Amino acid sequence: RVKRVWPDAVAVTVRERTVAATVLVGEALYIVDPDGEIFERHPEGKPLSTVLITGIAEEQVLSSRVLVEEELRRILQFLDRYEKMGLMAAASVGEIHRETGGGLVVYTRTEAREICFGKGQYIRKLKNLRLLLERLRKEKREWEYILLDSDSTPDRMIVKLR
Repeated sequence: RVKRVWPDAVAVTVRERTVAATVLVGEALYIVDPDGEIFERHPEGKPLSTVLITGIAEEQVLSSRVLVEEELRRILQFLDRYEKMGLMAAASVGEIHRETGGGLVVYTRTEAREICFGKGQYIRKLKNLRLLLERLRKEKREWEYILLDSDSTPDRMIVKLR
């Protein structure tokens, strides 16, 4: 930001952006800040160091950037809750996919295991997931996918074991 300071000076304020995630829009990767703003193209060939967000259509970005930023903020808030509840140790997030209806699907960083959350009641579903993962760890059970996607019965969990 540049501001003129009377009588004969200019003040320049530089704010470095924080990278919160990477989003796939069409065929290109972009960097997203914590406010959900897409601000820079991800350098080609550079490995990802953040969670990848998918399911955002190029047409959405072109037609309604404000709504896309709102949606990205919602996804980042979900990711923040996921991290704060200590779930990254048990199921580290590699990708969050936004489904057409707005539901969220997490793919784990290792083995790309799928956790479907559906749309809404995320705190309750995250608490249930934490309890489930703790139980599976104690029982030394491996899982393939977990479904927490019922909005009418958010306590329902379906687990495919290995």
